[in-house]
Amino acid sequence: MSTKHALKRYKTYMFKDQDPVVSDVLAVLGDDFAGASEKSGVSRSSFRNWKRKKTKRPQHATMAAALGAEGYVFKIVRKNT
Repeated sequence: MSTKHALKRYKTYMFKDQDPVVSDVLAVLGDDFAGASEKSGVSRSSFRNWKRKKTKRPQHATMAAALGAEGYVFKIVRKNT
């Protein structure tokens, strides 16, 4: 028996240009892409593409590596309700 699965779109997390978390990550990293690249192993071109908004949705692992190299932890935190 075959079962079809459909991916459900999230209505609360839609964006038109670029994932908003990218600007947050770039704000933390600053403009020293050479230094960030050397520390994290993420290519300079990746950082440039984030900045130029060519990359719309970078992989979580890439952003986590970039932040980790600067001493940050990229994690999910439950908001208080």
